[in-house]
Amino acid sequence: MYNLGIFLLYFALATGDIELSETEKEWVFLADILRSQTACIDDPAEKLVSMTEWLHANVRHVPGGRYPRSFNSRTIATVIKGGVGNCGYQSYNIVGFSQMLGYSQHRVLHHRKKMGAPGDHTFAEINIDGKWIIYDPDNFLYFRSVTGDLLSVDEVAADSSSWIGISMANKAFKETKSAKRLPKSEFKYTNYELAGMSYIRLLTKMQQLIDEPDVKGPVVRR
Repeated sequence: MYNLGIFLLYFALATGDIELSETEKEWVFLADILRSQTACIDDPAEKLVSMTEWLHANVRHVPGGRYPRSFNSRTIATVIKGGVGNCGYQSYNIVGFSQMLGYSQHRVLHHRKKMGAPGDHTFAEINIDGKWIIYDPDNFLYFRSVTGDLLSVDEVAADSSSWIGISMANKAFKETKSAKRLPKSEFKYTNYELAGMSYIRLLTKMQQLIDEPDVKGPVVRR
């Protein structure tokens, strides 16, 4: 009932058209995808599984960097709108969605054949509530144990004959921590997941009242 009351409050107070900046529009674009794909999933780790599968299906791998002239890599949103990318872009895409969910502890591992890896590849490892998990929308997707638990790099690498095991044993990777392509916004995804655009309208209108107060206002009698 509490959540229903919050939703009705947003709906009652947040109606009508609003103007959003380009960055805010990109944030809403991403939040709407995340909401539509994961709204019925409670576990954040499984939410990212769903997003990994969605990215794999909707962002086509382009080998050798042969992108069309129209390709815009400025943000995660523009990459996803373009529908093309590679393992690097996909790693930042899933990291961006994890940050929208409130999980910012991550690393992106760039494996290189010339350093001793079985091949050139990049994927992300994200810490969800104290558990490191591989997410790779481009190729591996993710790994599960026989009991269904999502696995970390170290857990997969315990099999020294695996692709990741060989690369990690040879230290054939470099690590970066970046989601610079995520459009920054003051909006909170948890609120958007609950109320959708009603939340955006409410927050935007409240900010407009702060920035542009009604100079006429009520008359104060003394």
